[in-house]
Amino acid sequence: MNAARISPTDRLTATVRRFLAWWGAELRGLVPPGAYGRTGRRLYLDPAEGGLEATLADRRGRTRPLGRVTRTQAPERLEELARRSREGGVSVVLRLPARDVLWRRLRFPKATAVYLGQVVPLELERIVPFDPSDALYDFRVAPAGPREVEVTLALAHRDRVDPHRALAEQWGMAPTAIEVAEPDSQETLDLLRRTRPSERLSLPLRLAALVPVATLLALLAFAHLELAERRDGLERLAARVAGLRGEVAAVAELRQRLEDRRALALAVRAQEERLPRTAILEELARVLPDSAWLVQLRLEEQELRVAGYAANASSLIAALEQSRLFEQVRFAAPILAAEGGRQRFEIAMTVPSGGRP
Repeated sequence: MNAARISPTDRLTATVRRFLAWWGAELRGLVPPGAYGRTGRRLYLDPAEGGLEATLADRRGRTRPLGRVTRTQAPERLEELARRSREGGVSVVLRLPARDVLWRRLRFPKATAVYLGQVVPLELERIVPFDPSDALYDFRVAPAGPREVEVTLALAHRDRVDPHRALAEQWGMAPTAIEVAEPDSQETLDLLRRTRPSERLSLPLRLAALVPVATLLALLAFAHLELAERRDGLERLAARVAGLRGEVAAVAELRQRLEDRRALALAVRAQEERLPRTAILEELARVLPDSAWLVQLRLEEQELRVAGYAANASSLIAALEQSRLFEQVRFAAPILAAEGGRQRFEIAMTVPSGGRP
């Protein structure tokens, strides 16, 4: 007695069910573990004198102060929140004040936008006044005309951040983000985002949206061939696809090589055009006395602003005016007294031709 023949419709239904089960499992595996729980409550830690100010924010953004965290004491609810943060129910966010962050704005050709993750770390060696390996940073990209993009870069030295992180971890609260607010904007950057490669969305996840379309097309082709019982047609189609696959791969590889070389050339050209600005740092190191040091440097167009500490801030104007590289040297803010008899200063000056000697 012959077994009942399975209809093409039943066979297609079973195939679709198997595909959906496989696809759901693959998508769940691509989502990084740290991504769960980020839309729930947040515990904000703000540096304050002697410790950290803790503030709890619910899912609707409503905040409630919890009190100050020091090395010897913490609010009563902190132990419970620390436990929930380890379980993923509460995200711990360390918010840095603006005084601990160095902001820079850079411009790159639009063709290099997809490579900024590799280009920006190279720029750190040129623009930061300390070892780039000690920098925590993040950046935001925005259009800047038809051919360029502008990168807003925020940097902080680890020495400014590690004491706050150590205090939080002492009470069982490891920050999952270090946020800093962009000046004159509501945008925030996360200085830990660039140090969490395991939590970045991978290329397969970005392409996951294309998987259903391609698979459904294949299922439609399969159903048509199954209903028509055209096995010989399917074999011919598979042979044709296999023959074209090698040609398409070769063309795609050649095109990618050309795009990579073009983008790299544009990035190198952009970096070479900015290299003369290193003369500004060399000139500042030459004319400023050894008793003065800088904590902030900002160059926009032809205006250069520096801030730092010195034993005698008033004498810096005369020292800077002796340089042929700087013009219109002036104080941008009143001189403030600091610890140890030092003075905090902020000086603005004009650099002709954008810093090119």
